[in-house]
Amino acid sequence: MDIPSCFASSLSELVLKLFGDLYGGPIMFDACSGRGNFLLNAFDYSLKKRFVFKDLFGVDINSQNVNLSNMVMRIVSYLNNTSTPMVKALNSMTDKFDFPITHAYVFPPLGLKFATREKSLKSKLFDDIEFTGRNTAEWIFIDNVLSQVDKHVARTITVVTARALFSEDDKEYRNKLIESGMLEGIIELPSGALEYSGVKLQLLVFSHDNKEVKTLDASEFYIKNKRQLRAKLDVERIYDSYMASNCKKFNFEELVNARNIAPSTLNVGEIKVKNGEVLGDLAEVFTGSQYTSRNFEDSFANEPTGYRILMSSDIENGVVDWKKLQSIKYEDTKFDKFAVKKGDVVVTSKF
Repeated sequence: MDIPSCFASSLSELVLKLFGDLYGGPIMFDACSGRGNFLLNAFDYSLKKRFVFKDLFGVDINSQNVNLSNMVMRIVSYLNNTSTPMVKALNSMTDKFDFPITHAYVFPPLGLKFATREKSLKSKLFDDIEFTGRNTAEWIFIDNVLSQVDKHVARTITVVTARALFSEDDKEYRNKLIESGMLEGIIELPSGALEYSGVKLQLLVFSHDNKEVKTLDASEFYIKNKRQLRAKLDVERIYDSYMASNCKKFNFEELVNARNIAPSTLNVGEIKVKNGEVLGDLAEVFTGSQYTSRNFEDSFANEPTGYRILMSSDIENGVVDWKKLQSIKYEDTKFDKFAVKKGDVVVTSKF
């Protein structure tokens, strides 16, 4: 019996293919199981490929998700007369799993803001690294899982947003991972790989004893479907391109010195402009205020005041809906230097 189509996922199919040879009784772990979609896809994959997982389990912090996914997997396993995958209620960001793991999949919550009563959270992989609220939270999930997998045979595949690959606050941790030899490859996926979001995703492949890092810009590797907005990944093309001998590789020093390690950026190389002009000579360039909306909460107004605040969250697909910007009561002039005027160009690092 195949799993229901609502659970089918070309992303899961790609991840399972990238795990390589799964014959021999692998122990598959899903760190952020949600409602069990990946585990169901892995279960279905094993039936079609005619191999058996030694163990297939996951964890999720949401007890309702845990109960729902366990219920669905019991039904599917019963109908196929096989053992049942299991999901337990644990926090995959910080908890210890106490299970042997040979293969792990990590799809952490995207855009999650990390906060703790303590000023920081120590890395479980590197003694001299501490995470703070400035770090991309996705790395904390990855750090916890990588610290618990079998370091000799494990293969871990994770999903991150583009921010994790260029944020200056994450650079120290990124560099530690690169220099450790655990990062095997980076695959940039097409926009629309998720049915509920247009956020651009990156796949990180971790193994052991790597001397270089493979990179693949697969942002155009998708199968067009006029009836669906989301992209169905061209799994075979992505996999074959990643496994090909001519897949672009970078040494550790090149990646450590790069500001952004997303494949589309790395593979462009240095662009030489003929007869170029220094941007600062052509226009005034300034950085916006570092204040957040919280600093202006007491000044929010329901009626137009002549002052409105523009945040990165107000920019969607390169467009600003000026009418929806929050008006504020403002009598000082110290922020006038940050005012956006007609004809200005706003550049944001929002992913």
